[in-house]
Amino acid sequence: MRKNILILAVISFVLLQGMAFSEDLFRWSQLPDLQKGGRLSQWDPVDYGPQTARASDWICENGLPVTKISWWGSQLLNNNFDIQGFDIKIFDNVFSEGYNRPGTQLYDEFIPFNELTITFEGVNAVGSDTYKYQAVLMDPFEQIKDQTYWLSVIAITPDADSGLLREWRWQEAMENINNTTRVALLIDSGIPTMPDVAYCHWGRENERDLAFELEYEGIIPEPGAFFLMAGGFLALLYNIRSKNKQ
Repeated sequence: MRKNILILAVISFVLLQGMAFSEDLFRWSQLPDLQKGGRLSQWDPVDYGPQTARASDWICENGLPVTKISWWGSQLLNNNFDIQGFDIKIFDNVFSEGYNRPGTQLYDEFIPFNELTITFEGVNAVGSDTYKYQAVLMDPFEQIKDQTYWLSVIAITPDADSGLLREWRWQEAMENINNTTRVALLIDSGIPTMPDVAYCHWGRENERDLAFELEYEGIIPEPGAFFLMAGGFLALLYNIRSKNKQ
Protein backbone atom coordinates (compact mmCIF):
# COMPACT_ATOMS: atom_id res chain seq x y z
CA MET A 1 0.00 0.00 0.00
CA ARG A 2 2.78 2.39 0.89
CA LYS A 3 4.52 1.63 -2.39
CA ASN A 4 1.31 2.48 -4.26
CA ILE A 5 1.04 5.80 -2.47
CA LEU A 6 4.69 6.49 -3.27
CA ILE A 7 4.10 5.80 -6.95
CA LEU A 8 1.09 8.14 -6.99
CA ALA A 9 3.17 10.84 -5.33
CA VAL A 10 5.92 10.47 -7.94
CA ILE A 11 3.38 10.67 -10.77
CA SER A 12 1.84 13.80 -9.31
CA PHE A 13 5.25 15.43 -8.95
CA VAL A 14 6.22 14.63 -12.53
CA LEU A 15 2.91 15.96 -13.82
CA LEU A 16 3.32 19.24 -11.97
CA GLN A 17 6.86 19.59 -13.27
CA GLY A 18 5.52 19.09 -16.79
CA MET A 19 3.08 21.94 -16.48
CA ALA A 20 3.83 25.25 -18.22
CA PHE A 21 2.15 28.60 -17.82
CA SER A 22 0.30 29.19 -21.03
CA GLU A 23 1.18 32.84 -21.51
CA ASP A 24 4.39 31.42 -22.99
CA LEU A 25 2.24 29.48 -25.44
CA PHE A 26 -0.32 32.04 -26.61
CA ARG A 27 -0.24 35.77 -27.06
CA TRP A 28 -1.45 37.85 -29.99
CA SER A 29 0.11 41.27 -29.73
CA GLN A 30 -0.43 44.49 -31.70
CA LEU A 31 1.43 47.11 -29.69
CA PRO A 32 0.50 50.81 -29.85
CA ASP A 33 2.11 53.50 -31.95
CA LEU A 34 1.97 56.74 -29.96
CA GLN A 35 3.01 58.69 -33.05
CA LYS A 36 -0.64 58.40 -34.10
CA GLY A 37 -3.67 60.15 -32.62
CA GLY A 38 -6.12 57.30 -32.14
CA ARG A 39 -9.41 56.43 -33.85
CA LEU A 40 -12.87 57.15 -32.46
CA SER A 41 -14.70 54.08 -31.08
CA GLN A 42 -17.53 54.92 -28.70
CA TRP A 43 -21.27 54.82 -28.20
CA ASP A 44 -23.50 57.28 -26.36
CA PRO A 45 -26.56 55.50 -24.92
CA VAL A 46 -28.17 58.81 -23.90
CA ASP A 47 -28.13 61.11 -26.92
CA TYR A 48 -28.26 58.38 -29.60
CA GLY A 49 -26.46 60.69 -31.98
CA PRO A 50 -24.02 59.59 -34.68
CA GLN A 51 -22.10 56.63 -33.29
CA THR A 52 -18.84 55.04 -34.32
CA ALA A 53 -17.34 51.64 -33.62
CA ARG A 54 -14.19 50.05 -34.93
CA ALA A 55 -12.83 46.52 -35.12
CA SER A 56 -9.46 44.94 -35.82
CA ASP A 57 -8.72 41.35 -36.79
CA TRP A 58 -6.39 38.57 -35.69
CA ILE A 59 -5.62 34.97 -36.62
CA CYS A 60 -5.86 32.18 -34.05
CA GLU A 61 -2.48 30.46 -34.17
CA ASN A 62 -2.89 27.53 -31.78
CA GLY A 63 -6.51 27.07 -30.73
CA LEU A 64 -6.10 28.13 -27.09
CA PRO A 65 -8.93 30.21 -25.59
CA VAL A 66 -8.71 33.94 -24.87
CA THR A 67 -9.03 34.77 -21.17
CA LYS A 68 -7.55 38.27 -21.01
CA ILE A 69 -7.74 41.26 -23.36
CA SER A 70 -5.71 44.47 -23.31
CA TRP A 71 -6.17 47.53 -25.49
CA TRP A 72 -4.78 51.06 -25.68
CA GLY A 73 -6.68 54.32 -25.98
CA SER A 74 -7.24 57.86 -24.79
CA GLN A 75 -9.78 60.58 -24.09
CA LEU A 76 -9.15 63.16 -26.78
CA LEU A 77 -7.06 66.10 -25.52
CA ASN A 78 -7.57 64.83 -21.96
CA ASN A 79 -11.13 66.17 -21.83
CA ASN A 80 -12.16 63.91 -18.98
CA PHE A 81 -15.72 62.63 -19.13
CA ASP A 82 -17.63 59.69 -17.76
CA ILE A 83 -16.92 56.30 -19.29
CA GLN A 84 -19.29 53.65 -17.96
CA GLY A 85 -17.12 50.87 -19.33
CA PHE A 86 -16.26 49.10 -22.54
CA ASP A 87 -18.29 46.76 -24.69
CA ILE A 88 -16.11 43.89 -25.93
CA LYS A 89 -17.40 42.10 -29.00
CA ILE A 90 -15.81 39.32 -31.03
CA PHE A 91 -16.97 38.33 -34.51
CA ASP A 92 -16.06 35.70 -37.03
CA ASN A 93 -14.71 36.75 -40.41
CA VAL A 94 -16.63 36.99 -43.66
CA PHE A 95 -15.40 37.88 -47.11
CA SER A 96 -17.94 40.14 -48.78
CA GLU A 97 -17.86 42.82 -51.46
CA GLY A 98 -14.19 42.18 -52.08
CA TYR A 99 -12.80 42.41 -48.55
CA ASN A 100 -12.79 40.74 -45.14
CA ARG A 101 -14.96 42.18 -42.39
CA PRO A 102 -16.74 41.19 -39.17
CA GLY A 103 -19.47 38.61 -39.64
CA THR A 104 -21.49 36.79 -36.97
CA GLN A 105 -21.12 38.02 -33.40
CA LEU A 106 -19.60 35.25 -31.27
CA TYR A 107 -18.91 37.00 -27.97
CA ASP A 108 -20.22 40.06 -26.13
CA GLU A 109 -19.31 41.32 -22.67
CA PHE A 110 -19.70 44.72 -21.02
CA ILE A 111 -16.82 45.47 -18.65
CA PRO A 112 -17.45 48.26 -16.10
CA PHE A 113 -14.76 50.91 -15.95
CA ASN A 114 -13.97 50.23 -12.29
CA GLU A 115 -13.17 46.58 -13.06
CA LEU A 116 -10.36 47.42 -15.47
CA THR A 117 -6.65 47.47 -14.76
CA ILE A 118 -5.46 50.79 -16.23
CA THR A 119 -1.85 51.82 -16.81
CA PHE A 120 -0.54 55.12 -18.19
CA GLU A 121 1.53 54.48 -21.32
CA GLY A 122 2.50 57.95 -22.58
CA VAL A 123 1.22 60.86 -24.68
CA ASN A 124 0.12 60.29 -28.27
CA ALA A 125 0.56 62.45 -31.36
CA VAL A 126 -2.32 64.83 -30.56
CA GLY A 127 -1.30 65.32 -26.93
CA SER A 128 -3.74 62.89 -25.31
CA ASP A 129 -2.69 60.79 -22.33
CA THR A 130 -2.81 57.20 -23.56
CA TYR A 131 -3.60 54.25 -21.32
CA LYS A 132 -3.47 50.49 -21.46
CA TYR A 133 -6.78 48.95 -20.40
CA GLN A 134 -6.75 45.31 -19.32
CA ALA A 135 -9.67 43.02 -18.53
CA VAL A 136 -10.10 39.37 -17.60
CA LEU A 137 -13.04 37.92 -19.48
CA MET A 138 -15.90 36.47 -17.46
CA ASP A 139 -16.05 33.53 -19.87
CA PRO A 140 -13.07 32.46 -21.99
CA PHE A 141 -13.51 32.91 -25.72
CA GLU A 142 -12.94 29.57 -27.43
CA GLN A 143 -11.02 29.83 -30.68
CA ILE A 144 -10.47 27.54 -33.63
CA LYS A 145 -6.92 27.24 -34.94
CA ASP A 146 -6.13 29.18 -38.14
CA GLN A 147 -9.46 31.04 -38.06
CA THR A 148 -9.64 34.83 -38.42
CA TYR A 149 -11.63 36.80 -35.85
CA TRP A 150 -12.46 40.45 -35.26
CA LEU A 151 -12.25 42.33 -31.96
CA SER A 152 -14.36 45.43 -31.38
CA VAL A 153 -13.77 47.63 -28.32
CA ILE A 154 -16.35 50.38 -27.78
CA ALA A 155 -16.32 52.91 -24.97
CA ILE A 156 -19.82 53.44 -23.56
CA THR A 157 -19.93 57.17 -22.85
CA PRO A 158 -23.27 58.62 -21.66
CA ASP A 159 -22.17 62.25 -21.90
CA ALA A 160 -20.04 62.14 -25.04
CA ASP A 161 -20.41 65.03 -27.44
CA SER A 162 -18.23 65.40 -30.51
CA GLY A 163 -18.86 69.15 -30.45
CA LEU A 164 -17.13 69.28 -27.05
CA LEU A 165 -14.37 66.92 -28.22
CA ARG A 166 -15.46 64.28 -25.73
CA GLU A 167 -14.14 61.34 -27.68
CA TRP A 168 -12.59 58.07 -26.62
CA ARG A 169 -10.07 56.96 -29.21
CA TRP A 170 -8.61 53.52 -29.77
CA GLN A 171 -4.88 53.85 -30.42
CA GLU A 172 -3.43 52.59 -33.67
CA ALA A 173 -0.95 49.73 -33.68
CA MET A 174 2.57 49.82 -35.03
CA GLU A 175 2.72 49.39 -38.78
CA ASN A 176 3.04 45.87 -40.22
CA ILE A 177 2.67 44.07 -36.88
CA ASN A 178 0.59 40.91 -37.39
CA ASN A 179 -1.23 42.73 -40.17
CA THR A 180 -3.84 40.52 -41.82
CA THR A 181 -6.51 42.82 -43.18
CA ARG A 182 -7.25 46.29 -41.84
CA VAL A 183 -9.69 48.06 -39.59
CA ALA A 184 -13.44 47.79 -40.02
CA LEU A 185 -15.62 50.83 -39.37
CA LEU A 186 -19.29 51.11 -38.39
CA ILE A 187 -21.06 54.46 -38.33
CA ASP A 188 -24.76 54.67 -37.55
CA SER A 189 -27.21 56.88 -35.70
CA GLY A 190 -30.43 56.67 -33.75
CA ILE A 191 -29.79 53.21 -32.29
CA PRO A 192 -30.30 53.38 -28.53
CA THR A 193 -29.46 49.74 -27.88
CA MET A 194 -26.32 49.50 -29.95
CA PRO A 195 -24.47 47.04 -27.67
CA ASP A 196 -27.31 44.55 -28.14
CA VAL A 197 -27.82 44.76 -31.89
CA ALA A 198 -26.03 42.80 -34.59
CA TYR A 199 -23.60 44.73 -36.71
CA CYS A 200 -24.54 44.64 -40.36
CA HIS A 201 -22.98 47.77 -41.87
CA TRP A 202 -19.27 47.23 -41.36
CA GLY A 203 -17.25 49.13 -43.91
CA ARG A 204 -13.61 49.01 -44.86
CA GLU A 205 -11.14 51.55 -43.53
CA ASN A 206 -7.67 51.73 -45.01
CA GLU A 207 -5.96 52.63 -41.78
CA ARG A 208 -3.53 50.80 -39.53
CA ASP A 209 -4.58 47.97 -37.28
CA LEU A 210 -5.61 48.94 -33.77
CA ALA A 211 -3.58 48.22 -30.63
CA PHE A 212 -4.59 45.22 -28.53
CA GLU A 213 -3.28 42.03 -26.97
CA LEU A 214 -4.98 38.69 -26.42
CA GLU A 215 -3.74 36.27 -23.79
CA TYR A 216 -4.52 32.88 -22.30
CA GLU A 217 -3.84 32.53 -18.60
CA GLY A 218 -3.87 29.05 -17.16
CA ILE A 219 -1.77 25.93 -16.85
CA ILE A 220 -1.38 23.45 -19.68
CA PRO A 221 0.52 20.15 -19.32
CA GLU A 222 3.40 19.68 -21.68
CA PRO A 223 2.80 16.72 -24.03
CA GLY A 224 5.52 14.66 -22.33
CA ALA A 225 3.72 14.94 -19.00
CA PHE A 226 0.72 13.07 -20.39
CA PHE A 227 2.90 10.14 -21.48
CA LEU A 228 4.67 10.04 -18.13
CA MET A 229 1.37 10.15 -16.29
CA ALA A 230 -0.08 7.35 -18.42
CA GLY A 231 3.01 5.23 -17.95
CA GLY A 232 2.95 5.80 -14.19
CA PHE A 233 -0.65 4.75 -13.86
CA LEU A 234 -0.02 1.63 -15.96
CA ALA A 235 2.88 0.77 -13.69
CA LEU A 236 0.68 1.29 -10.65
CA LEU A 237 -2.07 -0.91 -12.13
CA TYR A 238 0.45 -3.65 -12.92
CA ASN A 239 1.81 -3.47 -9.38
CA ILE A 240 -1.66 -3.79 -7.84
CA ARG A 241 -2.59 -6.75 -10.07
CA SER A 242 0.69 -8.47 -9.23
CA LYS A 243 -0.01 -8.07 -5.52
CA ASN A 244 -3.48 -9.51 -5.93
CA LYS A 245 -2.14 -12.62 -7.67
CA GLN A 246 0.28 -13.42 -4.89
